[in-house]
Amino acid sequence: MSEKVLVTPAELSDMLKGEQIVLIDTREPTTYAAGHLPNAVNIHDIFTYLATSTPEGVAAMRGKFANIFGAAGLSGNETAVVYEQSMNTGFGQSCRGYVLLRYLGYPKIKILHGGFVAWTAASLPTSTEVPTPERKTFPVDPSAAGILVDLQSMKAAVADPNVVKLDTRDVDEWIAESSSPYGKDFCPRKGRIPGAVWIEWHRMMKPTPNGPMFKSREEILAECATVGVTPETRVVLYCFKGARASNTLVALNEAGVENVTLYFGSWNEWSRDPSLPIETGLPYKVSPAADRCRLSSRRTRPSARHGHSTAGRQALIKRKIVVTLEGREDGGLRADSDDVPGFVLSHSDPDAVLRNVKPALEGILSNLLKEPVAVEELPGRDHELIPSKRVYLTRVA
Repeated sequence: MSEKVLVTPAELSDMLKGEQIVLIDTREPTTYAAGHLPNAVNIHDIFTYLATSTPEGVAAMRGKFANIFGAAGLSGNETAVVYEQSMNTGFGQSCRGYVLLRYLGYPKIKILHGGFVAWTAASLPTSTEVPTPERKTFPVDPSAAGILVDLQSMKAAVADPNVVKLDTRDVDEWIAESSSPYGKDFCPRKGRIPGAVWIEWHRMMKPTPNGPMFKSREEILAECATVGVTPETRVVLYCFKGARASNTLVALNEAGVENVTLYFGSWNEWSRDPSLPIETGLPYKVSPAADRCRLSSRRTRPSARHGHSTAGRQALIKRKIVVTLEGREDGGLRADSDDVPGFVLSHSDPDAVLRNVKPALEGILSNLLKEPVAVEELPGRDHELIPSKRVYLTRVA
């Protein structure tokens, strides 16, 4: 998008001095009550609302949020500035607010980059007073609704090989271990929309002294390139309910990827219709040779220490790659190698990074290398809870 969406705390502070601004805090009411930007209104429904893309569901969502935003004082003349605690703690909820406002056709929308954490890090004022805004008539522009796609449009996208279906969920959802952030069995099925590729939403951000921020345009496009997305690619995003995918939508737009829409019903809707196809199990295929390689590895490792030959196992190996994992401040892991582009393993639950390192690495590297990858940890340095360790990435014939 040509118009800047992300604003820094300093820029917002200047805007508040001379413009009509409505500040929208998307956090939980108790967090909001403990301190917020002065005169901000609290709209946590932006995050919690579960949408369906049926005509009835769309009408209900449109009416609900037009009413809520009108009550917050938005008439079309004011600039709406949406924020959350930080860019990675609310599952993209400030960006979900941005997407909802765009869907309704609101003309002036910004996101506070870095959220409340960045605002307070800049030593800017906060308040516990709850404002009473004057209700306005919120303008709805139906022509703007194309940013979201409904179930029928998502079905068409699944059938169209020219459209990239980009899954932005956390790794445990992508590998079909969990159905949602609300619990492993919150939805009746676990898996993926057929033909989807994966970039975990965290990968669009990086840590800074003032909290996680979106990466640069070049860095975001490098992440996109791992799944074949360029600025010209048609992309449909999904996650569980459209929050994390909203975060990715903002990132892609900021990087110049413009032809991006979002399936707002996402996995919460798709998984509940048993007639819709899904992919289950691991999101990549491991060849029989890879399975034999892993079994051989387990069987021969003890004898190898006593000098026995591992020639049979080595015959299966096409190439070995060594990747180093380093802990990050946000609880994620940075992966670096001379053979593949660097990337980040992140998760809203840092412990889940450790539980899922192996399948996540195998999935990402299978995508990057376009063939199966078997991951095996090398003996080496001792490591603490967030490790710094070396890993074999064994490509097999």
